[in-house]
Amino acid sequence: MRHPTGDDDRAEAISLPSPSALLCAMAGQHLEGPLCVLAYQLVEIHRRRLIRPDSDENLLALRIPVLARIDALTPKSPAPSPAGRPYEQGLALLVDQLTWAAAQAFDLLLRDDIGGERVHRAWTRLAELELEYADLYRDLQEGRRYLPTGIVHAEISGDLVSEIMRSLSSPGLVDPPTPVLRTAVSGPHRGPGSAADDSDTSSVVQQTPGG
Repeated sequence: MRHPTGDDDRAEAISLPSPSALLCAMAGQHLEGPLCVLAYQLVEIHRRRLIRPDSDENLLALRIPVLARIDALTPKSPAPSPAGRPYEQGLALLVDQLTWAAAQAFDLLLRDDIGGERVHRAWTRLAELELEYADLYRDLQEGRRYLPTGIVHAEISGDLVSEIMRSLSSPGLVDPPTPVLRTAVSGPHRGPGSAADDSDTSSVVQQTPGG
């Protein structure tokens, strides 16, 4: 688990996108910085899931290298004050939930009744997750929270994370290692139209591989 190590680490830390910048990135606009690029890649994968639900498992596997790259950004996040609290959920899971909610909201806006209940639920869920990211962003910038290392998404193998972290010395974000799916689909990754689409998904990170 990473602990604060002073102003030098803070100066060298990557700058996470603001909430508005991340929302623009999920819509495919102004992809500035690694997290914005990775978030847009996740939205595109989730949108393909909505179009091709018969390929859901394969598309879910495509997320794994992207999520691992988000986890690999964690050691470079802003350093906290000595009293900072860890964000135990982990950045990758929050961004995964955000991008799945965004894909659903964007899709329904194009093909459903704008004033209907389904659109309202989807955009409410997206707004809730945006607020969670906004709170995290503010707390990270002010040093009240930090992103601990070693918290990876439940579907990501440690070997894959290590491989991707080694690859980060290369500036490109394309051609990631072959994904390895290690746990059952759950949480925000149920198929479109499921009654559980809007349920709490925090249990994903507690799953054990194969559980």
